[in-house]
Amino acid sequence: MFKQLTDKERWEAMRKYPAKIIPYAEYDENVELICPICGWQGTPKESGMVDTDSHFALDVSCPICDKMLLVAEYALANPID
Repeated sequence: MFKQLTDKERWEAMRKYPAKIIPYAEYDENVELICPICGWQGTPKESGMVDTDSHFALDVSCPICDKMLLVAEYALANPID
């Protein structure tokens, strides 16, 4: 069974294995993801862990250990340069 990460371990994992960041136009709910922490494999759709609450991006986390695996940034209507 998977061991829950402590806060310190979670921060170390985020630093060592950052989530992949892509433009939303490249997002595919059927792309295969692999969690570097617990080894879970599946698609964003299969994970059931797609968070679309942000106005800036959606993110996909591992359903086993909650590690953020993918961030898809929405295009800005008025980009700031």
